[in-house]
Amino acid sequence: MPRADFLADHSGEVRFATGQNSQNDTITYYRRDAKSDWQLVNDQGTSGVWIEPIGFSKDNAVAYVLSSREEGPDAIERLDLATLERTEVLRDPRVDPSRIIYDPATDEPIGAVFMDGRPKSVFFDPASPQARTQRSLEAAFPGQSVQLRSASADGNQQLVIVTSDRNPGDFYHFDRAKRSADLWGSRADWVMPDQMAETRPVELKARDGLPLHGYLTVPPGRDAKGLPLVVLPHGGPHQVRDTWSFDLERQLLAARGYAVLQVNFRGSGGYGGAFESAGYREWGGAIQDDITDATRWAIEQGIADPKRICLYGASFGGYAALMGVAREPSLYACAAGNVGVYDLDMMYGRGDIQARRWGENYLKLVVGEEGLDARSPAKLAASIRVPVFLAAGRRTSAPRRNRRARWSAR
Repeated sequence: MPRADFLADHSGEVRFATGQNSQNDTITYYRRDAKSDWQLVNDQGTSGVWIEPIGFSKDNAVAYVLSSREEGPDAIERLDLATLERTEVLRDPRVDPSRIIYDPATDEPIGAVFMDGRPKSVFFDPASPQARTQRSLEAAFPGQSVQLRSASADGNQQLVIVTSDRNPGDFYHFDRAKRSADLWGSRADWVMPDQMAETRPVELKARDGLPLHGYLTVPPGRDAKGLPLVVLPHGGPHQVRDTWSFDLERQLLAARGYAVLQVNFRGSGGYGGAFESAGYREWGGAIQDDITDATRWAIEQGIADPKRICLYGASFGGYAALMGVAREPSLYACAAGNVGVYDLDMMYGRGDIQARRWGENYLKLVVGEEGLDARSPAKLAASIRVPVFLAAGRRTSAPRRNRRARWSAR
């Protein structure tokens, strides 16, 4: 099976195989043991949804899978391996699971983190010892994200990392029996969290009423009023989203007096398959409108000085920056693009994505084949009336495997 991932149970036996065909549909197979034939569990091309195994129960009798929905966010399901029937275990009404939580002693899935604004840990059993430990650690580090990184076999000695929008990460040794946490080290001990800028979750609506979520970073010690603003679209644009975390770029900009606005426009990952597919073939279209609407929202809220707004991004973000000043020549004062995609027709002919059949089909699905020149900043240069800064790399990286292109155009 092309582009396959395999999942072994707790005894080391490979039990699941999940891959994508040339149409980028996800197909999942299961076998009871090494001597058994593979059974088809799900074919996205037929069912319209994908599933991805994430782990086994302690006794290997049950598997847990991520499963998409035709509408709304993805869910975690329990898969009975005797019947291959699935039962929903955990689902957030607004966002996909962003990270699976595993039991440190058994490696069994026990919960998930949901990034709805700020990260939130949710457990299958809220009364479990692991859930209580998580809650006690979160209480000890208020306003921060606490993540277990490793543990002793009995789970009593744990290494946890504490992060936030202002803290790149502190590593603690946590003794569960003593209920004490000792600092072992930091990712960047020269960063002073109390001097960093705060990143706040924000919500707004696009012009067609679609709810959008994003983040606003404000310079330390400043009110969010009349500030010079950098609108920072993320790359991807699909399977990617902005999150509440420590980010060097927004901290750098905020330290120099700029507010930073990031919006998870339609097409972004993390909000379910329908939200992501709503951005397909909307490069330079509705995706760009979402970025424009977020910018105008910041003006209407009094956050941004309307005469001092710039667009900046990398990869797709660079594309969006240049498309923004081409489509809205009076809205932005400047644009900066870092290794951006500026000619969509060239991406078909000379990029590395289309080198494989699945890549060509992926481009047809997410970018489309019509009106490429009208959606390419390189062909709209005459419309750009503000200063532009471009940065380019020496060479491109190897093609990345497309893990989450699972929603077909139907």
